[in-house]
Amino acid sequence: MEDLKDLEGLEIFLWYACNVRCVFCYQKDLRFKYKNNLTQSEVETLLQDGFDEGKRFVIFAWWEPTLDKNLPVYVSFAQKLWYQHIRVHTNWFRLQDSAYIIDLYERGLTGVIFSFHGYGKLHDEITQSPTSFSNLDAAIRNVDAIIQKDSNFVLDVNTVLYKWNYKQLLKLFLYLSQFKITRCQLNYCSSLELFSKLEKQNLMVEYKDSLPFIKKILYISKKINLKVVIDNIPYCVIGETYYPFIKDNIKNDRVSHLVTGEKRDDYAATYDSIQTETCKKCVYRNKCMGLPSDYFELFGDTCLTTLYV
Repeated sequence: MEDLKDLEGLEIFLWYACNVRCVFCYQKDLRFKYKNNLTQSEVETLLQDGFDEGKRFVIFAWWEPTLDKNLPVYVSFAQKLWYQHIRVHTNWFRLQDSAYIIDLYERGLTGVIFSFHGYGKLHDEITQSPTSFSNLDAAIRNVDAIIQKDSNFVLDVNTVLYKWNYKQLLKLFLYLSQFKITRCQLNYCSSLELFSKLEKQNLMVEYKDSLPFIKKILYISKKINLKVVIDNIPYCVIGETYYPFIKDNIKNDRVSHLVTGEKRDDYAATYDSIQTETCKKCVYRNKCMGLPSDYFELFGDTCLTTLYV
């Protein structure tokens, strides 16, 4: 199974519309203010221009791409252009319908990224959708059925860790271990510039509180050979014991983001993180983004420990 390492690609954000209402969603009210999606012409132009520039994978996202009735058309168009990898990042909507996912697969879809934020009712509470987890379970089993026939089909999972789920995430990861997942990405809740300080305090947890649970996930994941990537947690916080494991699993995808037509350079400039004086002394300073600015605002940088050669 080929990964996206060393390939240039696109992540096309089709629109803000979504089928769930995750409590930590960093786009917050934008999903209500911006109703229009990219037109078919705009998406096909992005795909054509991207391919001409040498990009060879595309991920359709933001936030629920399967709400866009033209998604099957876009998958077919990308396949005709000979994109090597065509994936969709989804909350589950429509993929619990086996006929729909099979149609996308036959049109050229090569992988799926699911957003799981808790096991069972916890996920339903986080997404504010009472059937969210059961639908996701049906969707991931539909994808698993495809993988049983085509081992090259990729299944990734994305999970946001925040104040009210971190103690229960191990149960989720044990559930996910039954599936042939390429990579689980664990994202620390951040990029909350649209939230007030009080709202941030209700969402974000200090590393010292969550770290024992994160390390338990990493320990079990190593035992069961489940690849896990940690995002928005500095390497020194995780510690040198688990750094090699994280490094082996890290995504090296060079992705050009397009948020309703926005170029990567513009989007990347909004990535909100900070490297403190402690970071400047660390051997991993050129590989680590440092602390999310939201985290630094609430808790400071006392969590950091310089890692020397």
